[in-house]
Parts: sequence; C-alpha cells; structure tokens
Amino acid sequence: VDSGSLDHVCAAIRENGVLTNLDLSYNNFAGRGCAALAEALESNSRIRELSLRGNNMGDLGARALEARLNESGKLAKIDVSDNGIGIAGGRALGALITRAKSLKQADFSWNAVGARGTLDIAEGLKSASIVRLNLAWNGLGDAGAAAMGGSIRENQVLQFLDVSSNRIELEGARSIADGLHENQTLRSLQLNGNPIGDKGVVLVIEAVGVQ
Repeated sequence: VDSGSLDHVCAAIRENGVLTNLDLSYNNFAGRGCAALAEALESNSRIRELSLRGNNMGDLGARALEARLNESGKLAKIDVSDNGIGIAGGRALGALITRAKSLKQADFSWNAVGARGTLDIAEGLKSASIVRLNLAWNGLGDAGAAAMGGSIRENQVLQFLDVSSNRIELEGARSIADGLHENQTLRSLQLNGNPIGDKGVVLVIEAVGVQ
C-alpha cells in the first residue's frame, strides 16, 4: 500500500462506525505507516479484532499502538506477529495488554522481543484479561521462560499459552513447571520446538498432574 492509499485507509477507519473486524496483514506499512494506522484507530472504538501481521512495524509501530489504542474501546483480539518487534516493542506490548482490559487474545509470535522484552509482557500478563497469548518464535530463552513462569503463577485468567520454538532449555522448563503448580486456569501450553529434554518434559507433566 502506497502512502496515498494509506491516507484513505486511515480516513475510513476514523469515520467508520460499523466495522468490527479489520485485517491489514502483509501490506508492508512499516513503522510510520503502522503509527498512522494507530492514530486513526484511536478515533474508532468499535473495532473488536485487528490484524497487522507481517507489516514490518518494528518497535516504532508497537509503541504507537500502545500509545494510541483507545482504553475505552472494544478491541478483543490483536495480531502483530511477524513484525520485527524487538525489546523496546516488547515493553510496549506489555503495557498494552495491561491497559487494554477488553483484550482477550494476543498474537505476538515470530518477533524478536527476547528475554528482556518478555519481562514486560510477563509483568503485564499478571493483571491482564488475556485468555490466549502466542509468544512462539521470540527468543525467550530460559530467562524469558522464568519471567513467564512467574506470570503463570499469579495469573488466574490465561487459558492458552504458546511459547514454542523459543530456545527454552531445562531450567526454563523448571520455571514454567513451578508456575503451573500454582495455576488453576491454564488449559493449553505449547512448548514444542524447545530443547527442554526428557527431564524438562517430566517436570511439566508432573506440574500438570497436581492440578
């Protein structure tokens, strides 16, 4: 989408009072384009599902979304996967899920928030209303897994968590298992593609078994 067309899209978002599901995936808006969309979305409180997947938004776009999305809106589902979001963007996403109380599903997969960005997402998750969170392919490592384990321990809303393919090893699996011991709501945990080994698998299974 070129800049001229984006202006029309933004104007339509601001003026439309009927649309509830908006999918603008893979349009290469980049950071500035996503920031412009975020500004337009600030004026629209009816959108319930938003997908900006694969738009190369980076940290700039993630920060713009966090700053602009209407707290009093009805957004229930957001997909910003495959967007080159890094540590700073991860911090913004953590703030977003804390502030947007209507948000129930979030897909942050295929980014690069790493362990440091995950700290803020995990902290936000403790008080968020999210029931489904996808963090697959984000380079969490054991440090990020430890943060998520702490969040799982306190969160009593989340039902689905995907941390697949995140370079999580035995210690990370141990942290997640520790969190599961105290959790009563999680129904699906995706850990595939992580080198947790047989011991890590046993730890998680044992934690699930005490529920």
